[in-house]
Amino acid sequence: MRKLALCLFLPVLFGSMKCRSALGAEGQYRLTEGDTISVDVWELPQLGGMRAVRPDGEVTLPLVGSVPAKGLTVVELGAEIARKLSEFLVAPRVSVDLVAQ
Repeated sequence: MRKLALCLFLPVLFGSMKCRSALGAEGQYRLTEGDTISVDVWELPQLGGMRAVRPDGEVTLPLVGSVPAKGLTVVELGAEIARKLSEFLVAPRVSVDLVAQ
């Protein structure tokens, strides 16, 4: 949360282009290459963990493989991961958090 706050306020002072380009029109942070995320799959920790968004904009997870992440919010990415996991699991619960930019 602190890093997101810095991303929101530092551009005002210093004009950081990465932070500006990563915020969508609605003001929600959009993932980009190099971001680090934490993926949590409820009751199945082996399917989650810390992941980096690769230069091609995707993250790799056990069972589902590569998932496009660039341009998505953490909520959208969580929903996409849950959708892919639903091919293997009944009603998977997934949460994604931004750890570092």
